[in-house]
Amino acid sequence: MWLPTSVYERVPQFWFLIGVFFILGGIYLGADHPVAFMYVVIGILSAALGVAVAMHRAKYRRKQSMNNSPETTSESN
Repeated sequence: MWLPTSVYERVPQFWFLIGVFFILGGIYLGADHPVAFMYVVIGILSAALGVAVAMHRAKYRRKQSMNNSPETTSESN
């Protein structure tokens, strides 16, 4: 299944935002609530996933642009 480009480009931001909401939800519930710790853990993991995906995409795109740049390709006469 292919995602539209507009959705595909926003996925890391979505994961990060969901992570922030989970962390805020855990804080809102307070330390005395039994599932607050899990909210915070899921939030941290989700936010980390969003950051990791964004970093991997940036690294891959930078590598691709370096491979396709005219400076790296040389023509022999």
